[in-house]
Order: sequence, then structure tokens, then C-alpha cells
Amino acid sequence: MSEIQFTKGEKDMKKTLLENICEQIRMTKEEQFCRKIYDMVQNYCCKKDFHLSKEERKIIHDVGLEESFLFWMESRGKQIGYQVVYEYKGYLLPAGNPQIFPEREIAEKYRRNYLKYPWADQELFLEEVVYEGKPLKERQEYHGKKVCNMEWYCGIGALETGDLVDSDIVDLIINCLPPACMRSDCTQLGEPTDHRMDEDTLKPVFATFRKIEGNIWEFCGSCFQGENVKRGVEAPYC
Repeated sequence: MSEIQFTKGEKDMKKTLLENICEQIRMTKEEQFCRKIYDMVQNYCCKKDFHLSKEERKIIHDVGLEESFLFWMESRGKQIGYQVVYEYKGYLLPAGNPQIFPEREIAEKYRRNYLKYPWADQELFLEEVVYEGKPLKERQEYHGKKVCNMEWYCGIGALETGDLVDSDIVDLIINCLPPACMRSDCTQLGEPTDHRMDEDTLKPVFATFRKIEGNIWEFCGSCFQGENVKRGVEAPYC
């Protein structure tokens, strides 16, 4: 693999070295030369441990090296992860906990749930980052739906009503605090996740699960104590 030499001129350039390399790719059709540049880009990505800027990732995509980039990552035990962020004064800040999700769908669920908070008035989007967690095993499926296990569990904030989880996650929930309710059709975290109006009364709601079959449970959302169907009216936020 060709080594990248950082000259003083390159360090002073506004463009990154990767931008200059990719510009050369666009300017030539010579196969041998392009192969050399391909190796240089690969070396550049590896040197940065695949922690590239958004602009650098866009360049890789634009010049047709996206699949190669993913292959390079996978061959080194890494993969693309996703973080939910918002922009503030030119900086990207994590929404809530600075968590990196191993799958886009899980990150999207967290983003949608976070937007339900009354104070979440920023535009949230997903930022691709390097996921450095251990390789995750395939999840069990039940009637075509994936069942979340402890390896894939990213917190209640990344679950939506109707999602399936295994019994290990429910055990974790009820062992955090004495459960608000503990039945096969209604098992609830002992601490309220929010409050909602039930007619004229403000009542707490709890993360709720109900058993489907064997070790498979369904997340029912945040429900009143002893119930497994979400209802009530959102309390006004002051």
C-alpha cells in the first residue's frame, strides 16, 4: 500500500489531502494511476482510523468509493454507527446521552422519541460515525419482527410501541427498582417515565411490557400503572 507523504504545502492547504486526491481521481481515467490513488485513499482512511469528517465522507461517496470504504472498515473489525445530533453555533452536539447506535433504524427511533420532549425544539439529524462496539450477533425473529436482546438494547428511549424484546431486558427493567406492576400482561419499570392527564387527574406513566410467548415480550409504551395500553392526554409543559 502506498504511503501518504504530508508535505509542508499540503499542510498549509485549505483542502484536505483526501480532497486533493479525489480531485485527481476525477481528472484522470488512467487505470494504473487511479489504482495508486485508491491505495492512497485507503491508507489515508486507515491512518485516521476511519474517523472522517462529514465533508470527507461525502467526497468518498461522490467519487464512488463508498462500498470500498465500508469494506475497509469491515476488514478491520469496524462498522458505521449513528449518533443523534443537533447543530449549535457551528458545533454538532449529541441529543441527550452521547450514544452511538449500531443501526440506523434504532437511531431513528431514538430521534423520534427525543423529539416528543417539549424542550426538543432543535432540528435533529443522524450523523454517521465509527461504531467501535463488539460485533453484534443476529437477532431472533418472531413473525418477521426482530427481537431486541441485551447486545442490541440501547435503552427505553430507543424503543417504540410494538417493539419486541427478550426476557433478559424485562429482567433488567424489573431489577432496576421495585416494579410498579409485575404481571405477565403488564410489567412496568418502577420509576415513572412521564406524567399524563387521566380525565382531570395528573398521573404517572411507566415503561410497560407484556409477555407474548416464551421469552418474547412486547413494549407497550408508557402506560398508567397496571395498564398495558397507552392512553391519557399529554400534560401541559410550562
